Amino acid sequence: MKRYVLTLSLAIFAGACAIVYPAQLQNAQLKQLLPGQSFDYSGTLPDGRFFSGQMTYNENGNLFVETDSGIPEGGTWRISEDQVCTRLVALSAGAEDCFFIFAIDNGTYRTSHGFTVKSVRQ
Repeated sequence: MKRYVLTLSLAIFAGACAIVYPAQLQNAQLKQLLPGQSFDYSGTLPDGRFFSGQMTYNENGNLFVETDSGIPEGGTWRISEDQVCTRLVALSAGAEDCFFIFAIDNGTYRTSHGFTVKSVRQ
């Protein structure tokens, strides 16, 4: 019985170690990926509101967001260490929001606050 439990425990541990987590983008990767690029995004905020649309990270640090509901939004963005920080005028009342970005698949990413982001090649 002890041998069976040990074998089962090792099998479970090996399976847990085989889980592949998405790669978190680092500072240099963010600086290469974001400036001048547009991304489709979708996700649900903690309060249950769903948002989707397209965002453009302008090279001058301005951020333009257009929601699928047609409401344009503006703000700024910057990279701080390995995080992206944004300030949106209306959606976040100008408060800064910083988050990590994880590579999921070729051109598809996930943010640390749960949004899916897909590159729109320009």
